[in-house]
Amino acid sequence: MTNAMRFYPIWWLSFEQWMSQLGRTNTRILNDILLIKIFGLTYDILPSTIAGFSTNRNINGYQVQLVGCGLTNANRMPSILHTAVVNIVNIHRCLQIIADLSGEIYPVLEQIICSKGNPYTFLEYGDSGGPLFYQGNLMAINIAVCPKMDGGFHPDKLNIHISIEPYREFIHSIYNS
Repeated sequence: MTNAMRFYPIWWLSFEQWMSQLGRTNTRILNDILLIKIFGLTYDILPSTIAGFSTNRNINGYQVQLVGCGLTNANRMPSILHTAVVNIVNIHRCLQIIADLSGEIYPVLEQIICSKGNPYTFLEYGDSGGPLFYQGNLMAINIAVCPKMDGGFHPDKLNIHISIEPYREFIHSIYNS
């Protein structure tokens, strides 16, 4: 990340656009994902592979890398991507923390993955839609910090990600075209 290079998009395609092109109905409310074809990208820069697993089962404690270009601690939007290493939190523990902080109970969704950093590493405005990697493999898409609370910062908040499983066909079809 220290040797930043500037690339420009040739095109991009969102999940909703892809679904519309196929004449399919969107069944999900949140689809913050799009794929971008980059002009001038050389073949020595390879796209990430997709993780062989993509649910929240049996991944508690995994160290993963989140990537984003959201608001920094200095309240600025960066011009380069930032990365951080965080740990996966068991989905049941995640939902319990959210319930304790917000007083709201959420259903267990297999596609939701929670993470927490030490020191504190939280997704911010602009990070949504960024990738979450496990050992260099794409496993999820960043959504937000949860729960939303008055007063902003709380050390127990968690990062919420959505598994790439619902988007696997989309990713493969664009990558292979």
